Amino acid sequence: VVALRDNRDRRSLVLASLAAVVLVVFQAWLGRETVRLNNSGESVTAHLASAMADFGLFIFIFVRSRFPARFEGRGGSQRFTLLAAFAALATYALLLFGSNVTAQAPIGALVFPDWPLMGGSVFPPLTDVSSAQILHRWVAVVVGLVVVAAGAIAWRTSRGRWVARLALAAALVYPLQAVVGGSADVVSGYRTFHRHRPG
Repeated sequence: VVALRDNRDRRSLVLASLAAVVLVVFQAWLGRETVRLNNSGESVTAHLASAMADFGLFIFIFVRSRFPARFEGRGGSQRFTLLAAFAALATYALLLFGSNVTAQAPIGALVFPDWPLMGGSVFPPLTDVSSAQILHRWVAVVVGLVVVAAGAIAWRTSRGRWVARLALAAALVYPLQAVVGGSADVVSGYRTFHRHRPG
């Protein structure tokens, strides 16, 4: 309502705000369907995808509202902007991939109870049961390198104080998230093993 009332001349804010409203309604419907489907892996992943997309829209609206309606010129190279956008999209895709892997528990938890190795190997054989976990861990490494590269470039080129700090923070938080995910795999595997072991 505020975007339509006070910012009609700022198309990016109006469109993003309307999209956020539509996405919230869709998210509510998807939440109902997720419960109706007894939290199936696909529905949980879709629900998370919608929630994160809406969260991203709200961040965009907040940041865009703090800048002028029109930018004077495009400035210098857009390579860092493209790298940062790619890092964000890759992290988003990895988040959904991880949600899908989590939804496969407890079967997935029994595949590789160790971390960061997978059955003691970096390159275990791909099977129907193990492929999701293997690919998730491989892709996590690649995305991690992209995030660290974005942080390093932002810091080295001094791209504005807050841009550099946020990019560096993302590069530092990413490994912590990887450890949290790995720890969850190990704990889940341990619990599943002891719950289903014979005797």
